[in-house]
Formats: sequence, structure tokens, C-alpha cells
Amino acid sequence: MSTYYPYLRGRMYDLLALKTLCEQHQLGPHIIPVIEPVRDSKELQQTVTTFIEAQQPFSIIANPQVSVYGLNTVKLHPLPDLRPYPFYRPGAILAADFSRDFLTTSPGQTSLLIAPNYPLLKGPISIRPLYSMLVMS
Repeated sequence: MSTYYPYLRGRMYDLLALKTLCEQHQLGPHIIPVIEPVRDSKELQQTVTTFIEAQQPFSIIANPQVSVYGLNTVKLHPLPDLRPYPFYRPGAILAADFSRDFLTTSPGQTSLLIAPNYPLLKGPISIRPLYSMLVMS
């Protein structure tokens, strides 16, 4: 079975929909939401907590390009430490602010590298809508 990686900006209604789908067990292990946070919100925090409780695979982009979320070092609604969860996939966008540290994994985790300019890369990649995703182990 193939895996689907829906790419969502972390807007309030997107997050509430994801949270509801997770609570209703509608996502499953082959649907891995990739969230690019747009703001520090309690909805993001609650959605991540719901994913953790349900052990739902997901990814949070460490260096969002559509907002200043990644630039704020102090968060009003901090996310829990995601390193202990093997179903979490650290994700990052290949951009000017990219750091290898964004893709650091713990045992059992796989990381996602989002490559907006995939024709510039050499080597085999799988093409997804909006971005290409390289699944790294």
C-alpha cells in the first residue's frame, strides 16, 4: 500500500479537521499529514497532542517558509518533545535557512526533506503535489 503525505499549512480549520479525523480514527498509518506551521496556536499544540495519543504518524516542518513561526524562539503554545515518538517524522524544506539539524532523528524515526525545486536535484526522488518529498532514514 502506498503512503499519502497531505501537505497543510497549519491554519486553524486545517488543524481542527486533522484533529477530528485523528480522533475518529480516519487517518491510519498510510496517511501522514505534513504540517507547515503558520502561527503559534493552541490548535497546533492540541492537534500534535491528539496525534501523539493516537500514535498517528505526522510531520511538522522545522523551517516554515510561509510565516515567522520558526523565527520565534519563545512559543506561547510550545509543542511537546517529539524525539521519543517513532511515528513522528521530522521535516524540513530545502531552503536558504535549511540545517541538517532539522532532520535529526531518534531510533525508529524517518525524516522528510521537502524539495521545492526538485529539477535542480540529482538522483531519484518521488514527485508529490506542491513539493517533492525525500523520505530519509
